Amino acid sequence: MQIKGAPIHVSAVLPAQVATRIFEDAPTDRKSSFVERQREMMHAMVLQMGLTPMQAGEVILEGIASGAFWVFTHPETTAEIAQGRADYFAGEKERYQTALENLLRSPAYARQIAMNGKRQA
Repeated sequence: MQIKGAPIHVSAVLPAQVATRIFEDAPTDRKSSFVERQREMMHAMVLQMGLTPMQAGEVILEGIASGAFWVFTHPETTAEIAQGRADYFAGEKERYQTALENLLRSPAYARQIAMNGKRQA
């Protein structure tokens, strides 16, 4: 598009709580108590913190018009979610490192390495 000089711009819209009827209208597995609790929790959050669709549309269109790539309806919520993910993956790295160290010290690993060495000889 740049070569053609086309006036194309891309924005990634990340809406958070928008007060729509999604939790009333979307089909769900009402037999699962876990699913139902999650649905109720999300519905309550939307009612408490949600923008109206008109407000969300205004925020989104302003972001796109400004040329922003990332357009958030709730930047604070997005930041909290991103931090939570970063914390999770940092913990996963530590767990992975511990598991790897345990594996490398295990007698079974030493036997496997010895067997592989014999096969290559």
